[in-house]
Amino acid sequence: MAEFETIGIFGNLEDDDVTVVIDRISDILDSNSITHRQYFTSILESSKNQGIDDDELDLAIIVGGDGTFMNVARLRAGCKAPVLGVNVGRRGFLSDVAVREIDESMHLALDGHYSIETRMMLTATTALSGGHTNNFNALNDIVVHKSNYGRLIDFEISVDGNFMTNLRADGVIVATPTGSTAYALSAGGPVLYPTLPALELVPLNPHTLTHRPIVLSHTSIVDIQLVDVAPGNASLVVDGHVRAEFSGNEQIVVQRDRHTVNFIRITGHTFYNALRQKLGLGV
Repeated sequence: MAEFETIGIFGNLEDDDVTVVIDRISDILDSNSITHRQYFTSILESSKNQGIDDDELDLAIIVGGDGTFMNVARLRAGCKAPVLGVNVGRRGFLSDVAVREIDESMHLALDGHYSIETRMMLTATTALSGGHTNNFNALNDIVVHKSNYGRLIDFEISVDGNFMTNLRADGVIVATPTGSTAYALSAGGPVLYPTLPALELVPLNPHTLTHRPIVLSHTSIVDIQLVDVAPGNASLVVDGHVRAEFSGNEQIVVQRDRHTVNFIRITGHTFYNALRQKLGLGV
């Protein structure tokens, strides 16, 4: 039996599909005499007050779609317990376990048949017009995106203090390898192996034929300077959620976060299986 003495199960307990899965996982843990706790994650911004960052856990099982998984994993960044996702969403690329595999996968995990994948995160520091700064962390991506249809944004982008390019586009994505299979992939970026020490910079609909996605070192510091953006025309989107609105000559600095998240990969489940089954690789 693996070293999981206390397990947290995270999910939206108002979702009937999720509660059925949580009940099944709870039955399996009860049958193995493993202590477990349930955490309500419908209102994730206040979840820290509900013990979502509980360091007494040995494993966090996240039940839901990729949105739930990202939110819980991000809030638990820096906690010792690894995370295991059970998909009750649509594609569920981040979750290693499908609902039909719960019994088999749970028993494999409890018996120690798994590996740990350490995934990097990003942090974004924003400098707004009034001198106010904010920090945000992300598991998948940091996106600066236009808010109004038809009006492009002008950017000046530097990496590690070196000027890279001027860009006129709908936006720009900075993604982790984990996020390379999300929005960045839709925008034409490459798929990166999830533990690769790298990040990628992907322009969104650039108004030129020469701008292409680029893979950077995981130690890179990406400086995105907005140029004369009209009020309300640009937003900062962190893992799919709008976090700030921009106007004027404002700055976003994106780099690797000091925290990481440890994913559990059940033995027999591989990244390449996920690419084939969930993204249709080669189909």
